Amino acid sequence: MLTKIDAIRDLAIGHATLQAGLEQPRYNPADHLLYLPDQTKNLLYQIDPDRIAVTRQWNLGVPCSPTGMAIEPKHAVAMIGCADAATAWVLVWDLKAGKLVKKLTDIGSVDQDIHATARDTLLAAGGRNGTPPTRLSGGFPVAPPALPGRLPCAGLQSMQPASR
Repeated sequence: MLTKIDAIRDLAIGHATLQAGLEQPRYNPADHLLYLPDQTKNLLYQIDPDRIAVTRQWNLGVPCSPTGMAIEPKHAVAMIGCADAATAWVLVWDLKAGKLVKKLTDIGSVDQDIHATARDTLLAAGGRNGTPPTRLSGGFPVAPPALPGRLPCAGLQSMQPASR
């Protein structure tokens, strides 16, 4: 179940009934919609938060069991973490077209995805199946940024100048 809460009055003001398996919702400030992965059904829901209603839903089309998700609002792209033990990838999803753009195979079993708007940077954290535990990407297209310095952790680049 998805519940809309008035935080000022501490009241539930609406519900949307969805099946078990819902994961980490993300709000897209560009289109004013909420996106919610469904791990058990391998779906991504688009939800109108004002009406608390599902406006679209997409089958991800490849094994994923989506968990974490980050949205890059400028290009309407989501990076979706996959927890399916048989996969070792992260999905890049076009939110406008509702389709898979590509699979990033350098990290798997991602549960946490973050978009840092100020730096236009995407961070994925997970790692299993022999993949690195983190991936740092420039915004869109989702590719490793040209950042100086490297941390000992494979796949994560430091934000600090190389001289430090």
